Amino acid sequence: DGDGMPNEKEYVSDTDPFAATSSFRITLLTVDTNVLVRLVSCSTQRVYDLTYSGGALGGTAQWPGVVNQTNMVGTGSVMVLRDTAPASSSRFYRVTVRIP
Repeated sequence: DGDGMPNEKEYVSDTDPFAATSSFRITLLTVDTNVLVRLVSCSTQRVYDLTYSGGALGGTAQWPGVVNQTNMVGTGSVMVLRDTAPASSSRFYRVTVRIP
């Protein structure tokens, strides 16, 4: 469908591999006193995890889950995950989607 997502990943994210407008994506990252991550195309048949890394990225990076933001069942539409207690230092965020 030309959206750049392989069919295997479309299956895991429960999006339509024949529609370019159907893909799992992060549409907004807001950093304030909280970090908000807005996702679209969240399926009620999938589970989402917001994780972070406080160190360098690479093969040894640790990705613990953000408190109360793992095993989140999709809403069927837009979904917002939040880190309400980000560290004062830099963090990298990652969202994963999986089949329960």
